[in-house]
Amino acid sequence: MGRSNLAQLKSVGDLLATELAIPDYQRPYSWSIRNVDELVRDIWAFREKSSYRVGTIITHRPPGTVPEGSADIVDGQQRFFTFALLAIALCESPEIVHSSSSTFPDLDRLRSIDVPQHGRRRSVANLAANFAHLREMLGTWSKDDRQELLDTLLGKCEVVIMTLDDLDAAFQMFDSQNTRGKELYTTDLLKAFHLREMRTLPGMINMRDEMVRLWEEMPAASVSMLFNDVLFKIKRWSNGRDVPEKGFTSGNVDIFKGIREEGGTQVGAPWSLPYLYAKNFTDSYRASNDTLLRYGVIRSIDFPFQVDQPIINGETFFQMTSHYYRLGRAVGFFDDAHRSEGPVGEIRLPANVISVLDALNSHMARFSGDRRFAFVLDLIRCLTFYYVDRFGGELLDRAVTLFVRYAMALRVEMRTLKRATVNNYALGITDRGNLPAVNLFSELRQSIDPADFVRIVRVSSPASFERYEDLHYFFERSWNIMDQVAEGA
Repeated sequence: MGRSNLAQLKSVGDLLATELAIPDYQRPYSWSIRNVDELVRDIWAFREKSSYRVGTIITHRPPGTVPEGSADIVDGQQRFFTFALLAIALCESPEIVHSSSSTFPDLDRLRSIDVPQHGRRRSVANLAANFAHLREMLGTWSKDDRQELLDTLLGKCEVVIMTLDDLDAAFQMFDSQNTRGKELYTTDLLKAFHLREMRTLPGMINMRDEMVRLWEEMPAASVSMLFNDVLFKIKRWSNGRDVPEKGFTSGNVDIFKGIREEGGTQVGAPWSLPYLYAKNFTDSYRASNDTLLRYGVIRSIDFPFQVDQPIINGETFFQMTSHYYRLGRAVGFFDDAHRSEGPVGEIRLPANVISVLDALNSHMARFSGDRRFAFVLDLIRCLTFYYVDRFGGELLDRAVTLFVRYAMALRVEMRTLKRATVNNYALGITDRGNLPAVNLFSELRQSIDPADFVRIVRVSSPASFERYEDLHYFFERSWNIMDQVAEGA
């Protein structure tokens, strides 16, 4: 390990005396009174032990920073702030003695540690509520018990502080930690990376704040689902690659990194120019027409995102995420949305298509989340999302008819449906004669005419599937509903 890559065992007293900062990409402080009570009970329960390990704090200090310089907390901010609240609440009483056996923190410095600007109101409200609760609770304790709790907190409670000079490595380290607070998603690694890529932009502070606000407006679980269950799978399958067993993890984030503003070999390469020209045009259009856009005289022209195109690092990544979150809302893929919502191209799923998707969801609910039908639904979702991304609403009813039949055929043909089987089917690999051996994702990636695409493959009717007749009712139901869609096309 290099000088800046360190693992140290420190007391909480030493931790609170360390120069640490909370970076912009962190979520608001969200621990509840229940979380605080659990922590206090745990510390008190171990007060007679010589030491008590209370977890790991992962920090990032950029290369070249002096060892004594401030480091950013990557993982552990919820616990860190709660330690600080508890220390301040205990030390308010003049009768408390500062033990020489432990490091006593600078309380004024702890009070001055700032929280990220976005979500500040929520963080401050939670910090204030938890501090008031601690003061009230500790007010019922005896002087001796408060003294013993403080001595245990500062001197006996220990944390492992991992300090790394590479932010990506710090986030990958976070993946293996078991923390009590709200865990970060793999997508937070991307958030941190693309915020870091914006450091050299003119007006960087305002732009970064705007991108953080844009990110935090989207529910974290929905953003995670967008990348895990839709964008990552589409990118893999459309390029003829399988989806790893563990799905989208910190080891796969490079697929959502691309053209850098500085220090990248991609800038100026012929393949990158169309995307940079498009970005330059849309940025210039917004800047030169700001007044007309604000007054609604003209419509905005947004960057022409496509799932399978390279990523432009920085603010364009955040705009892309917002675009695809809104597209997911428009087609009803998130629990926090309805299919009637969403301004992206006014995309609407036909009513009969919605009936089939709702029936699939209903079936999974009745059978305790039957993963075999979940696999089917994933295929339909990804294909529908990818099609709308490429062709909008043109011939959408016929396309979704194809996707439902294509996915349901696999479910009816295979009694046992595993992840590997679905992976192979998506890639066009199957040894079953009744199933189409075609990679629809790859075909979509290369298609320029929706009419040609919807005729690319035909799925056998339910009557041709002789296996597992008990599953036919659902296939036939979806087939008949989709026939109604096709007849109306």
